[in-house]
Amino acid sequence: MKGLMYRNLKIYFSNKSGVFFSLMGALISFVLYLIFLSQNMVNSWSDVPDTKLLLDPWLIGGTMTITAITTTLSSLSLMVQDREKNILSDLSLTDVSYLGIQCSYLLTAMIVGTVMQLVMYFMMGGYFMIADKSPLNMTVFPQILGTAVLSSFISVSYTHLTLPTILLV
Repeated sequence: MKGLMYRNLKIYFSNKSGVFFSLMGALISFVLYLIFLSQNMVNSWSDVPDTKLLLDPWLIGGTMTITAITTTLSSLSLMVQDREKNILSDLSLTDVSYLGIQCSYLLTAMIVGTVMQLVMYFMMGGYFMIADKSPLNMTVFPQILGTAVLSSFISVSYTHLTLPTILLV
């Protein structure tokens, strides 16, 4: 199963445009916030002290949620491609069970979702650290990592439960 997970990760991360476009939804929300919403929200919340220190983590959390959904779904598209190209039938000839093959797709999607969420977290945190002089608090990193793993698990679970319905249509 480790070999299949390595294969899936290698295929996902070797497609640079696929990685970029799986992050596109998160990047769009981040850029829209910076260009249009940031100043409007700061003005609306002017009564709250240190408004940016409240709004920046809020945006990071929402964007990480978008990242979990889009990247795990993009990673699970490999499973659909393998079914389409009959690679799944070839994989079933190995000593890995069908359940093991399916678990490798799901675990790979969880790893991809978690890694990409952390990439977005550090990218946005770095931007806000430079632009707003807000510190990147590393003491909460274990909670962020746990939330990223849980969010990836939920996204993969939901997608995997609804994917057979989508494939039948």
